Amino acid sequence: ISPEQPTGNGIDVFITTLSAGGPLRIVVLGAVNSTLQQLVTQAISGLYTEIQVLPAPSLAATSSSVPVSVGAGNAPTTTAQGGQWTPDRVALEWERQLERIRELQPQAALIMGMADGPVDPKPLQEACQVLINASKELSEQHAASVSAGIAPRDITSQISVLYAAAPQYIEAVRRMLNGVAEVTRVEPLTTQAQLGP
Repeated sequence: ISPEQPTGNGIDVFITTLSAGGPLRIVVLGAVNSTLQQLVTQAISGLYTEIQVLPAPSLAATSSSVPVSVGAGNAPTTTAQGGQWTPDRVALEWERQLERIRELQPQAALIMGMADGPVDPKPLQEACQVLINASKELSEQHAASVSAGIAPRDITSQISVLYAAAPQYIEAVRRMLNGVAEVTRVEPLTTQAQLGP
């Protein structure tokens, strides 16, 4: 009943809010195994997010020996005999990751690694490199749109990066991503005891 009646029945004002935007798009990079992927999913399960997990190519090469879909046509590519990846296969994995980032157009990235296990900086370097390559592509697309007289989409110049990996590499990651991303260190999720609703 509107407006409110003299008896008090009805309403004076009705207010509603609506989110017209889509979910927060997050890409998870670095040394991401199935256990860490599960922890990430648990940690952000209460948020309105869309996540894409992209393990570092070197990690995928050493832990996967099954056919993986790559490239624009998503044609399955198998590894060489003995599960070893050829240089061409590694190059295809890099392209697949860039393609996924182009599709997702993430607003944030989470770089992960094993904080309490054997430390290898290569997956972290690869995570930084894929973000640098994606940023370069976005900048080139933006410049091409401007020079063509097309109003570009609202693209932020930097992506927000959360770093949850070996603490000794945080400064190296910040240096690599200088001018590309702002990097914030978060405590690594090493036990389920740290997780809550």
